[in-house]
Amino acid sequence: MRQTGTGLAWSFFTKGRLELTMDQPFDSLTAYEKAIQLCLLEKQSTVPISALQAEIAFVQTIDRGREMPEPHAWVSELLRLGEAVWKGEKPVGLSAKRASFAQPVVILAGGTGRAFQANIDRFRQAVLEAFKGFGGRSSRAARTRAWPD
Repeated sequence: MRQTGTGLAWSFFTKGRLELTMDQPFDSLTAYEKAIQLCLLEKQSTVPISALQAEIAFVQTIDRGREMPEPHAWVSELLRLGEAVWKGEKPVGLSAKRASFAQPVVILAGGTGRAFQANIDRFRQAVLEAFKGFGGRSSRAARTRAWPD
């Protein structure tokens, strides 16, 4: 029986590759993150670990003969982190900036640029209400751009 959406991860791998070759590293990171997420969330993913390893090899070879640009290194690190999580291993060469975080930890992600303003305006009150009384920390930059006082 075919599961709905099982091939979607392949599309995001392809999009990540295309965005990277078009010098759109943030769009590439987003696409690769979604591909990894789909592979990790689908209990019976149709995407083998070798697909992720092929993407890692691709990123390593597109700048053959010159130093890897920093945005390509970001993508490479994300893919290596995804591979480690996929295999259930500790990521090699990557370490946490902090030993631990105060709990609870909430990550609210999304764009704060003008292109996203309509979404920000639509969800502002719901988000403010949801986090009323929250005692954790948040990024000042994100707060001031998305939720100015």
